[in-house]
Amino acid sequence: YPSIGQIQHVMLQERIVPIFAIASNRSIEHFKDMREQLQLTSYIDELNPSSANILDLIREGYNSLAQNIELLLPTDIEGVNILVRPLCDQTSGVACTNIARGETVSLFTRHVLPIATFTGKF
Repeated sequence: YPSIGQIQHVMLQERIVPIFAIASNRSIEHFKDMREQLQLTSYIDELNPSSANILDLIREGYNSLAQNIELLLPTDIEGVNILVRPLCDQTSGVACTNIARGETVSLFTRHVLPIATFTGKF
């Protein structure tokens, strides 16, 4: 079986945002824990016993996920600190939330700050 890190790598690389349709309410907590470990945006909900609500669940998941925009930046650039602030009415960290369909969202402001001064020669 793949590790959480391998799953996260592939999902980020392929830009996958999962919608988990869970057959048993008892398993939902396991998927919520996995979502925290993956550090990815996702939607989790319970299927009814006959799975007749699968299309509604996918629709709700898509609409829920489509209402949020988050800017992901590399955090491993040595000597540089990148600060991001979203330009929208409702924010959560570096994300715009509760975006209505058709609403225009301005981009994010970015500040790139050097942490150390380069004193070498080119």
